Amino acid sequence: MGYFILPIKYGNKEEIGNGRFFNYYDESSFGELLKRHPYFSLIEMKVTSDVRKGRENEKWLNVQAYLKIRKMCGIYSAPIACKVICDLP
Repeated sequence: MGYFILPIKYGNKEEIGNGRFFNYYDESSFGELLKRHPYFSLIEMKVTSDVRKGRENEKWLNVQAYLKIRKMCGIYSAPIACKVICDLP
């Protein structure tokens, strides 16, 4: 099982800043993203404030989730990868 913690800028927009692309999510938009990728399972979503000085007004969506894996074809993998591997001739 693959477990991850993902801090995401809070909101519902996209922008480029300092030459980098940022994609903001809120609880609803990230939930919709997870619905399109059912091999991930949500553990917790929590909104927090930035702890860096001068950025206290910035919010983050902290997501804890895991990758659902199962044993197929003698290997442990995500279901979509197993379908590709198992369907090979």
